[in-house]
Amino acid sequence: MQVSELITAVSKFSFGRKIPTESDRLDYLFLLNLADIEYYACAKSSNLLRHEHDIFFNVNENFANIPDNYIYSIYSNKIKLKELDEKKVFTLPSNDGSYYFLDGKIFVDKTGLQSKEDPLDNNVKQYITLLVRPTRKILVEIVTDALTQVDRPIYPEEYHAGLIHGAVYYLCQTHEGFITKIAESRNNWLLAKSNLMAHYVKGV
Repeated sequence: MQVSELITAVSKFSFGRKIPTESDRLDYLFLLNLADIEYYACAKSSNLLRHEHDIFFNVNENFANIPDNYIYSIYSNKIKLKELDEKKVFTLPSNDGSYYFLDGKIFVDKTGLQSKEDPLDNNVKQYITLLVRPTRKILVEIVTDALTQVDRPIYPEEYHAGLIHGAVYYLCQTHEGFITKIAESRNNWLLAKSNLMAHYVKGV
C-alpha cells in the first residue's frame, strides 16, 4: 500500500473520517513512522533485507568513505576480504586484499581489485562490494529525497496493515476515553509485529 492509503486507513480506523484534514494527515504520518521504526527493528537483522553497496577508489588512493550502514562483510571479485589486525594497519600494501577502518574511512590493499564505471562520475575505478544492512527510510506521501524517503513501506504488502494497527495504537494513547480501543489496538499491533518478525526470522 502507498503511504497515502495507509494515512486514509488510519483515519477510518480511528475516527471514521473518510477524508482526513491536512493537519490529520501530518499527525497520522508521524504515527505511521513511529510504527515503522518498531517494524524495522523487528526485521533489520534478517538476511532478506541485506543488500550490496559498491565503494569506488580514486586513482592513487587506497581509502574511501564508508556508509553509516552496518557492514556484514566485504568482497572483491566474489572473494571475501579479511580485516587487517589493528597491529598491522600501517603495513599496507600487504598484497592479500586486507582492509581496515579508520576515522570513518576504509583502507584497502588495492592489489588485484576489479574495476568498473563509477556511476557518480562515469570514470572507471577500482572498487569493493559491501554487504550491508539497509538504513531505515522515512515514510512520506511524496518522495523528495530517494536516499532517505519512501512512499511505500519496504515490507511485503501483507504486513502493511500492521503499520495501521501501530499508528492507531499510538493515536489512542494520546486521547482519553479510549481504554477499550487501546487494548484492542495494542493486541493487533503486537500480533502484527510478531507476524513480521516470524517472516523475517526465516531469512536470518
